[in-house]
Amino acid sequence: MMAMAGEPDFFMALAENEIWCKMIAHPLGAWALGLTVTAILQSSSLTVGLLQVYALTAPIPMGIALPFLLGQNIGTTAAALLATRHADDAARTCARYHLQFNVLGNLWALPLAVMISGRLTGAATPMFLAAAHLGFNVLTAMGHLLWDKRLKKADFSS
Repeated sequence: MMAMAGEPDFFMALAENEIWCKMIAHPLGAWALGLTVTAILQSSSLTVGLLQVYALTAPIPMGIALPFLLGQNIGTTAAALLATRHADDAARTCARYHLQFNVLGNLWALPLAVMISGRLTGAATPMFLAAAHLGFNVLTAMGHLLWDKRLKKADFSS
């Protein structure tokens, strides 16, 4: 019988995998892994949940978890970009804005996460991962509301 991805044995094997350990040992490797895994699975909610289960099995330093989460936010845009390949202009514009939102968010958050990664001690808990994911998206959304003139003049009433 094949093991389900949510089973502890799977995550213990992952924690012992040499390639995984090398990738997740550096903040930028964790960022790239988060982006890639989420682009393949096409859901940041899924990969955040899997990361939370993994954090219960093997300790993930907070300085590694943050870049992983940031990469996940860019990886999740792959689904929208693929889905709108043959869509109308409005759909493609929306997908590109989703990508822009996450890339610009990473431009401020990733350097900050890398700078503080060595100062963060302790392992990331599932609650920390959820709060960090939510915090990134709320702060990025607030920045976009202040910065992007298109959002200031948009009419959302229809």
